[in-house]
Amino acid sequence: MSGVFGRIDLSRSGDASAAMARLQSALSHRGPDGTGRWTSGRAELGHHLLATLPGHRSAPQPLVKSELVLTADVRLDNRAELSQRLDVDELAMSDAELILAAYQTWSEGCTDYLLGDFAFAVWDERKGTLFCARDHFGVKPFYYTVTETEFLFSSEVAALARVVGAASAVDEAWLADFITGAACDQESTLYKTIKRLAPAHCLTVAPDGVSLRRYWGLKLAAPETPAAPYAEFRRLFTQSVACRLPASKKLGAMLSGGLDSSSIARVAAECLSQSHSPPLITFSAVFDETPQWNERPFIEAALDGGAITPVFVPSDHHDPFDGFEQVLGEQGCPFFAPSLMINRRIHHAAAMQGVNVLLDGHGGDEVVSFGYGRLVELAIASKWLRLWMEVNGLAATYGGNATLVVWNYFKRYSRVGDVARRIKRRLKSSNSSSDVGTPRPAPVLAAGRLASATDSATRWRRWASLEPDMMMSEGERHLALMTSNLNAYAFEVLDVVAARAGVECRYPFWDKRLVEFCLALPSDEKLRRGWGRYVMRMGLAGVLPEAIRWRRDKFDFGPHIVNGLITYNQSLLDLLILEDSEEMSGWINLEVARGAYDRVRKAGVKADGGDVQMVWRTAAIALWRRNETFRSAESSMQAAPSVA
Repeated sequence: MSGVFGRIDLSRSGDASAAMARLQSALSHRGPDGTGRWTSGRAELGHHLLATLPGHRSAPQPLVKSELVLTADVRLDNRAELSQRLDVDELAMSDAELILAAYQTWSEGCTDYLLGDFAFAVWDERKGTLFCARDHFGVKPFYYTVTETEFLFSSEVAALARVVGAASAVDEAWLADFITGAACDQESTLYKTIKRLAPAHCLTVAPDGVSLRRYWGLKLAAPETPAAPYAEFRRLFTQSVACRLPASKKLGAMLSGGLDSSSIARVAAECLSQSHSPPLITFSAVFDETPQWNERPFIEAALDGGAITPVFVPSDHHDPFDGFEQVLGEQGCPFFAPSLMINRRIHHAAAMQGVNVLLDGHGGDEVVSFGYGRLVELAIASKWLRLWMEVNGLAATYGGNATLVVWNYFKRYSRVGDVARRIKRRLKSSNSSSDVGTPRPAPVLAAGRLASATDSATRWRRWASLEPDMMMSEGERHLALMTSNLNAYAFEVLDVVAARAGVECRYPFWDKRLVEFCLALPSDEKLRRGWGRYVMRMGLAGVLPEAIRWRRDKFDFGPHIVNGLITYNQSLLDLLILEDSEEMSGWINLEVARGAYDRVRKAGVKADGGDVQMVWRTAAIALWRRNETFRSAESSMQAAPSVA
């Protein structure tokens, strides 16, 4: 969770820039263990160090070797393999030094040999180029801006926005996407002149311009069943957890009692016990005053295996807007996650315990997959009895009418259904749409000039077409889950909160080897007899308590979020949503927002998640408008220079 920043002078004037000093100051919270800057001619690189790795794996930066200079936020998974390829002593090299050695050997092809979480920049004095890269899934953040005179990069968008200042005009398309709940692309940010380096991409700043390149991408291939899929899952998952254990101080893990966090905690505890390391410290948000929404019984089941020191974080009086304005300034933009304040509380609790590395189960659903696309595959193959068994098993878990679900699949995929659709199409006019494959209607929360200027409805439909759909095959659906733009966005939001606490989050599910293995599995290893994520449940037999391994339900923060909104913020929401606002009505359909708010108040903790999100986004936008970040950006919306 270190900080990287830098500047390249594109004007060739060699003039010093005050931008580096401002970036260094804006990112100072990311470097409690040291800071450094390197300057020479056109290039300036900086680094703030949060030393979360053992001594030999951390080193002061920027690193200078011959005509190469590197600044990196990095944690490598394949140190031994990489050291062997490079013919260097693994124990004598930090992770950053290994990256620099890889660049020396393979130049811009070095990303083909790296595994782990990284965001780095290498200045090549001989070539006069800057090479930047971000890891496969975007765990480490990287932002940049290009003008006619300079290229700037930073680990946080808020830092760049402060430095760019009057040039950081609002990107209205990004704003409309946020209001509608979409994430249409991997590059844009709230600010027109600031871009994100997308996951699995690299960027080169050369004398003749700036170029982007994707160096890796997930691919869908024919499913293959390994000889021992459960043993292989267990091996890969254990390997991934073990890669993320080395820490310079105490090691912690988030533990909710769910399948993901419990799996990480139990495997990590076993690995630490075998190496005679201090026990794992777990951090759990508990809601003891509302036992119907509390996961303490599952948390305690995960703790029964021993070798864990638990810390419970009381969270009954959770207020989704507690500290919101401060977090808004830290993030530099409004954000989707109304449960973020609970994460923030846990991160700070970890820091109070002397923990600077926190394992997080985020992404387990996406990586392992519930296997819902198997239902489509069974329907296409006319395996109706098997389909009925799977749907019936799912209904036992999540409720719903199994007969109706199977009937809908039958209408869509059977020969009888195909004939019926052909007849129906003949009876309809040629320009009318059928009931099959009709795209979801776009939300109407974006409104006024903003909606028309950005064509937000079309953008939302394009985004929705790329998101997982229940009518996709399992491979298609799993791939869509894994490549959603929301994944990197979530990492970026969590990164800022963790950095403010001086904590680095590590995500064992987002290991490239584990991801590729899970994606390649056939659908019956993901969903079987109504049990989603089947390979994981089987692979962790003997590791997880049975009550968790075969747990059907999944904890929902929704009731706590709604309870917090209504209990602590009703007067605020009344002011933000119910009052007439000419400025807000130019962006948001306040009638729609008020309808959602009214339904949330009436339904209480049973409120629809879509309504809750609309209320949250409306309030977040209103509060952001009050923030000075917005005022400074708004004042220059028409004055921003063009991006080179």
